[in-house]
Amino acid sequence: AVGDHFVLTELGEFFNFYRTTVTQLLDTAPIDVASSWAGVADIDRLLPYGEGLLGIAANVQFFMRGSGQQAFGANTVSIDVVSSLSTEFESASAPVLMGQAMYLPFTRGDYVGLYEYKPDGSGTFSHEDVTDHVPQFVHGKLRDMAALEKENVIVVLGTKDVTDGYKNTNELYTYVTNMVGDRRVQAAWARYTLENADIRALHFYDYDLYFV
Repeated sequence: AVGDHFVLTELGEFFNFYRTTVTQLLDTAPIDVASSWAGVADIDRLLPYGEGLLGIAANVQFFMRGSGQQAFGANTVSIDVVSSLSTEFESASAPVLMGQAMYLPFTRGDYVGLYEYKPDGSGTFSHEDVTDHVPQFVHGKLRDMAALEKENVIVVLGTKDVTDGYKNTNELYTYVTNMVGDRRVQAAWARYTLENADIRALHFYDYDLYFV
């Protein structure tokens, strides 16, 4: 992404950003399109979701897909504003996907919040703050996140002291959620402190959590 533009290479040619012909627009041609949104947006993250791409900016979110029921391509691409959510955060970590929901971090003062973000069936996306009941729990800047969809658990790597930046990364926060139909029956947070640890990254492999 460049500013509010979605820029994609030619299909199958990962390093070509230029059209191979100007006499017709091929379905495989590179894509460089912007939303018709009137505001100013600087897209920070591009994430594959379903059959499109979700573009996340600090105060607005876009979704790029094929128009109507058509396949995604240079001739059919469309961009819609799907929400106007504040997601400002300082993080080296991208949002994580678990099931049909994406989890987007945001900054709440000296703490980290987390939105559950998913389509609402009307062409837009809805969100729920899953840290609303623990607003001052996950400390400092977010360093990394990992999700284990099989167990409905997300692990968040925070920092003990926001003034130390990424130095005190020895606390892991877990979020466990369970749904019955459309009703959430569990939204449990826990914290684990690893003494003298300096954790840099998290990753789930099978049912095991690895960290560096």
